[in-house]
Amino acid sequence: MIAANLRPAVAGDRTARGLYFTNTSNGAVVNHNQIVMKHNGDSTPTYGIYVVSATNDPPGSSDYNDIHNVPGGAGTAYTGYWTGGRSTLADWQGASGLDADSLAVNPLWVSTATASVDFHVRSQAGRWNGAAWVTTDGTTSPTIDAGDPTADYSLDPAPNGGRVNLGSYGNTPEASKPYNSFGAVRILETGEAFSNL
Repeated sequence: MIAANLRPAVAGDRTARGLYFTNTSNGAVVNHNQIVMKHNGDSTPTYGIYVVSATNDPPGSSDYNDIHNVPGGAGTAYTGYWTGGRSTLADWQGASGLDADSLAVNPLWVSTATASVDFHVRSQAGRWNGAAWVTTDGTTSPTIDAGDPTADYSLDPAPNGGRVNLGSYGNTPEASKPYNSFGAVRILETGEAFSNL
């Protein structure tokens, strides 16, 4: 199982494939990952998920992932490769039959700069910065609460959206909190008030 991982494109990184599968991929389970690929000045194509050849099957299961190619650079960005490059998430889904519930969005990590890498995702309702909760983000990651609705989220801090986040901080005490714009909610039975659920 390959789950709750990050495959970031960071400064100076020239790896062209986020996840690379050979003939051992049959039966692999790939869930809740954030795979972000970016060109770094050369013409090498990038692939979010790469299956070596048409004679190899894609992973046995792949879903609830974020497979995002950052625009720019000289090469072609592909969501996946199986019997050919698949430019979009829809192309990859159609060719592989996988990732029906996956996303192709910027996960909005706090920082990918080499000197200050922080792969927590931004949230207007709160994200962990290593020492305290920060609520000054101007935007909220679409990968929050985007995981499998049947997956465990019991380690996420309250209040949470009742669903696991994608990436390595999903179902951990450091999971970023979901944000809504509906205003404050008060739980009548307990008197608790939450500005964002």
